[in-house]
Amino acid sequence: LIHGGKGGDFAPQAKTILNKAQSELQIGQAKGLLGQRHITDAENKFKEIVAKDKGRAPELQGYLDEIQTYKQNDKEAKKKMDSANKLRSASNVEDQWSALQLYDEVAEGDVSSYTVEAREKRDALRPSLREKLLAKIKNASQLKTISSDSLKEAATCARILRQAQMEMDDGEKRLARALELKWLKQDAVKLSALGRWEEAAQKWQELEDSYPT
Repeated sequence: LIHGGKGGDFAPQAKTILNKAQSELQIGQAKGLLGQRHITDAENKFKEIVAKDKGRAPELQGYLDEIQTYKQNDKEAKKKMDSANKLRSASNVEDQWSALQLYDEVAEGDVSSYTVEAREKRDALRPSLREKLLAKIKNASQLKTISSDSLKEAATCARILRQAQMEMDDGEKRLARALELKWLKQDAVKLSALGRWEEAAQKWQELEDSYPT
């Protein structure tokens, strides 16, 4: 009726109803974006609605205020994201594990404009890091003799798998546990022989905490 010019006297009223319906749809979309923590997209959508219909500004101001509150966390979140992005590209697994932890802190911590990006990067890094860690412990377990450095690296991979609570089947869990136990015991004995009793005690405590007898 509106676009065909056949609405007669009803056309202005129909246009008002249509505009209101479209506005309500856009508000619903903006609320959905905000609920999913797409902060920047939500802010842009709310501002777009207000720009078209300034009469709705008071109604939507609370959402814009909420967004500004979240954006106050951007500075700290960006700092963590910058560090995580650098660590992620490192070749060693400990740096990548640190990156994963930082992404998780941003994804699950105070809401910011980086929440969704951190969530996506964490969820992409986690499975690839898991595969890398498992490959290293499996390779180490197949060696007839293993150097102290290689054992330490494999044990580090096992520790990360445990601390990150990454999925492992029973066989993988046994391999990881055996390598970490072997390294912790070897390191504790070495520290004791050097008279570094406090550090040795910490290793034994870590061993007991990780694998209670």
